[in-house]
Amino acid sequence: PQLLEFQKRVRIITLDMRGHGRSGFPSQSHFVIDEFVQDLKSLVDLLQLPSFYLVGHSFGGAVAAAYSVMYPQDVTGLALIGTAGKIHLRPSLQILLKLPAALLDPIQRGFHNSVSAKPEVLKKLIPYVLNWRGWDLYPQIRCPSVGISGEWDLLTRPSAMQEMMNQIPDGYLER
Repeated sequence: PQLLEFQKRVRIITLDMRGHGRSGFPSQSHFVIDEFVQDLKSLVDLLQLPSFYLVGHSFGGAVAAAYSVMYPQDVTGLALIGTAGKIHLRPSLQILLKLPAALLDPIQRGFHNSVSAKPEVLKKLIPYVLNWRGWDLYPQIRCPSVGISGEWDLLTRPSAMQEMMNQIPDGYLER
């Protein structure tokens, strides 16, 4: 629904990150942030985009933050939604991810609106995500940035997002 509203005023380009949504699952991928950043840079170069506003949600926010540091000339402004300096998963989800991908597939389909990555991607991505630390990254962001947080977000609490946005020189939090 947000895309439909925003596209009335601005050009919107969305990217399914590797292994998410309709994107393929490159089996040789390590699913680390640098790969996702380079995927985004390839799209930006292919489309010959001028400077743009970059929006990232959840782990996509981590990718967007890293992109804005690596390619500051590309990013006019940054919006980070439900992102934090460290991503936490509930213990129940960590236990579920120990199941074989074939058993996770029907479970994942039940959560298709909130988890767009395929089980085999999640099994590779989650260990990296749990060890990822963005705290050194945020002070390097040089564009105006907004964090968007919701009181009911179970993964990224508003207090964690506030702490993150305090690290960004031109950042503020919207609740």
